[in-house]
Amino acid sequence: MADASEPKSKGRPKDHEKRHSILQAARALFLEHGLAVVSMNAIAESAGVSKVTVYSHFADKDTLFRAVLDAETRDYSPPPGAVHITDCEDLRRQLSAFGTSLMAVLTRPGVLDLGRLLVNEAHRRPEQAARFYDHGPKATHIRLKAWLDAATRQGLLRCDDTDLAADQLLSMWIGQRHLRQQLGLCPPPKPTEIARHVDACVNLILKAFSP
Repeated sequence: MADASEPKSKGRPKDHEKRHSILQAARALFLEHGLAVVSMNAIAESAGVSKVTVYSHFADKDTLFRAVLDAETRDYSPPPGAVHITDCEDLRRQLSAFGTSLMAVLTRPGVLDLGRLLVNEAHRRPEQAARFYDHGPKATHIRLKAWLDAATRQGLLRCDDTDLAADQLLSMWIGQRHLRQQLGLCPPPKPTEIARHVDACVNLILKAFSP
């Protein structure tokens, strides 16, 4: 028996370029054909790697799908660390910057397509849906609430229910335009349109809860 104090071999490091290629291929195939139809063989062929290489990175298709979702949520995960606000204008800048970045990601056509796929798969893979929600929308809501909590403690806002206020702000950001885009009724908004919409929503919330 090996000595427990002996360092374990880390083995050969995985090729990150191949992993990225596998993720990109899987994402594209999942969106085009749906999760049930796509095989690991098809993903390997599309990525230009062997099936053995795919399995060396991902144990099965569910694990690969989870990795695709995790990569997506990293694009709009809230900034780490504690909330620091100096004054109301600083709060406005931070909320607007975060909202603009968030909506730029959420209105990308590929992200909307992945959202549709996740909704379709939610009843078959509820744990994947819950993981995506926790790492993305829920984390975003918690971060917005933290900003509003900090502002209320500092007397910059007077808000009795910051949980509800965070939900209201996020719902306003998403709005009807996002639904129309999901339905294919309008193109993605331009960066200037996103910034103007986000700023208007932030201004409305700050005015509503102004002390």
